[in-house]
Amino acid sequence: MPELGIFSRTFDRPSLSDVLDAAAQNGFELIHLSLRSAGLGALPESLTVADCRAVRVALADHGMRLVGVSATFNAIHPDRTRRERDTRRACLEIALAHELGTDFVSLSTGTRD
Repeated sequence: MPELGIFSRTFDRPSLSDVLDAAAQNGFELIHLSLRSAGLGALPESLTVADCRAVRVALADHGMRLVGVSATFNAIHPDRTRRERDTRRACLEIALAHELGTDFVSLSTGTRD
């Protein structure tokens, strides 16, 4: 039987628990997570092992499995300072992906638009 997954930001809810409830109620078993859905910001300045553990607990409590985490940012933004800042933040997510329970982190090249 195929498993169905969805990007967490599809469900704009006030908490990760609410997002996971909505996903489960709509028949999804897998989540591709934006940390924004967990209240941490789309590309958080800081991310701790405790933050990651809280996400894992919420997923387990809802019977959901994490397939990946989004570290998408505008990697070609014309502002060098912003590019460097966001690259550091994405690298932090990548370094802690295993603590979230995944080895998949999605990125994007970005846009000059």
